Amino acid sequence: MKLRFEVDQADSFRRGIDRPKSIVSIEVNPADLPEDERELISEHLVGIDVVQFFYHHGEILKGYPIKELSYTNQEPKRIIANGATLPALVQATKANHAFIKRIEASLNEPIQFRLLEKPPKNEADFEFISVQRPDLLEQVTDAIRQMRRISFESRLHDLQEHLKLPLNANSYVVYLLPASSNGGRFYCEPIFGAEFNGKMVIAHSPIIVYNEKTGRFVEAKNLFKALDIYLLNPTESIDDLSILSWENGHWVIIAPEGIIDIANDSKWIRTRWKQEELHKKRVEFEIPTKGGLASGIGEFWARRNADGLLAIDIVTQSQGRDWAECVQTRFHLPQAAEKKILRHPNPEVAEFLVK
Repeated sequence: MKLRFEVDQADSFRRGIDRPKSIVSIEVNPADLPEDERELISEHLVGIDVVQFFYHHGEILKGYPIKELSYTNQEPKRIIANGATLPALVQATKANHAFIKRIEASLNEPIQFRLLEKPPKNEADFEFISVQRPDLLEQVTDAIRQMRRISFESRLHDLQEHLKLPLNANSYVVYLLPASSNGGRFYCEPIFGAEFNGKMVIAHSPIIVYNEKTGRFVEAKNLFKALDIYLLNPTESIDDLSILSWENGHWVIIAPEGIIDIANDSKWIRTRWKQEELHKKRVEFEIPTKGGLASGIGEFWARRNADGLLAIDIVTQSQGRDWAECVQTRFHLPQAAEKKILRHPNPEVAEFLVK
């Protein structure tokens, strides 16, 4: 049978091999493979494509870095090997398989608590989820996947049994205010930590204003709050400050003038939707643009002004030229598009549909 995968063209070029196409197919007789290699390849097969496994929000995904892409017509991500041969394919597949297994092992580690003697000073920043709710665990898990600060009361066993994976997968730190020998109130908040300009920057918010000279940072709830901090802080030299945004596991600089452009370009519209109903919710879209028709899976970013109007943007993110570059595309919805904002008929794809 045929096996289809991809070859690293840059690596081929470095080795002096002319590789005009990245996608290759080879003929393989399954009977010629050892059983372990046959089993490995079969786990990664989608049709004739040998695809990568990805880890996203506590789930192992086959072929797609996020689940929603599997519902579109986008092709799965194939294994990328260093050569168009069976041994190269097996080696690359084993590397991907081993990488996922290491992630799984790390996420199954027990949660390490930090004990508190009294509630934290910033307790108001934690959204409390009541134990009276019958779907407590589902609500907590959903909040974790949205990277929210939360607090709730639970037994130690229930937390370790049901919440260990999502908490570890989303890099949460967990504080425990004991109420009994087997439980208490838990305060959970995500950690965003990565090297930036040779220094480790760790924060509990995905948007911060970072002082590169002193290493200090100020958290911001959104980009516009970050812009206020950047422009209105008279005690700091503005040349030392950078607005940082957390994108795909690393910090990137957001230019202040870019945020100002976003604000100036916003279209303020009247809508039946509330800001909190739309903001940061996934949306499948198909909308006209100057260049034709844009479609895909994105996220609503919604802001409200003093007049009660909303500026609703659809934001998509994609990988740039290398691991350190992230491309963000933003579509400003006009008043005419408001009536096209609907609940998605298939919640597994997205929460909203604009078409």
